[in-house]
Amino acid sequence: GGVSSLPRRSTSRPSRPSSAHLRALPPDSERPERVRAWPYLLVGVLAGPLLVLAFVRGAVWGRGAIAHELGHTAAAWLAGSPALPRLAPGHDADTLSGQQSLPLALALCALVARLPWRAWRRDASPGVKAVTLALAALYPLVIFTGVREVIFLLAGHGFELAFAAVGFWRAYTGGFTHSNVERAAYSVCAWLILAANTALFGGLVVSRAARAEYLAGSPSGWPNDLVRVASTWGMSLPAVASLALVVAVGVLPLSVAIARASVARHGTSR
Repeated sequence: GGVSSLPRRSTSRPSRPSSAHLRALPPDSERPERVRAWPYLLVGVLAGPLLVLAFVRGAVWGRGAIAHELGHTAAAWLAGSPALPRLAPGHDADTLSGQQSLPLALALCALVARLPWRAWRRDASPGVKAVTLALAALYPLVIFTGVREVIFLLAGHGFELAFAAVGFWRAYTGGFTHSNVERAAYSVCAWLILAANTALFGGLVVSRAARAEYLAGSPSGWPNDLVRVASTWGMSLPAVASLALVVAVGVLPLSVAIARASVARHGTSR
């Protein structure tokens, strides 16, 4: 009989997509995350007002009071002043700060002064070296002058807005979260804190009644933060509130921009 020949394998290679086509398609890990991220931000917009309506006192008091007082506390300690936050639900929250401790302040200066040396020793990037040099040079000028008082006053609302920014980032990326419920919870907290700060700053800009209430001071008897900042800078309260409002309005777009860059580079943590 005849000899059967084995089928030959095709030597032709499948066509490869063009480089232009590859550039037009984002990575698979990136595309679905950008689609799924926005609902978590929208959940916060919808659920936040409902929580405020259901638990008015608790939601209003807890709109960042912990972050606010921790901001004051951290700023005080970084300037060499021992401090503790005082938080009591249903009452005014404040921070108990003592006088600056010279030994503690000098020890902090010594630690900061080591940063440039460590950066050079580890052969860090030029940007890191420049930042550590600037920090080592400016740190003593900040904590041993009146600038530390302004930073202490601004740190309260600054920490609130920073907490909101982290909440938006975690809601968008899913980073450092373990469930969809946790992502939604971060969104709700971030929106509540951002809305409260924006309403406060905006009210101080446009409402005479809001300014009068704010100028009356806190229940503990101390002038409110922005009043003291305005007095220190020699500015009007609406002017200081306008600057704070600009910062607050920029929190969401900046957070989303950083989150999108993070997803594009690393994906999510899951």
